[in-house]
Amino acid sequence: MSDGVRARFTAQSQAPAPDIKTRLELDKLKAERAKAKPQPQRQLTPKGPIRMQVLSAEASKSHARLGQLKTALEQAKQEAARQYSLNSRAGFAKAQFDKGR
Repeated sequence: MSDGVRARFTAQSQAPAPDIKTRLELDKLKAERAKAKPQPQRQLTPKGPIRMQVLSAEASKSHARLGQLKTALEQAKQEAARQYSLNSRAGFAKAQFDKGR
């Protein structure tokens, strides 16, 4: 494999994953948020006064993602409903005009 091809291949594999919002992710975030006791995680949480800052930053990041998911899914739902109502009326005016002839 040439160096140019190898460089492109590694650059593509390191590209960020697409940000696809799903109902499953929204439900998962809601369930994690509703848990009374946080589960132990592999990451090391710092001790001392910075601990609250780290936990607060993580909570605000999770809250922001939850808001993004709710907004995006609600917009998609409204757009689907709008398209459905428009498609059901497609051709209605032409059919009425042709009837009048």
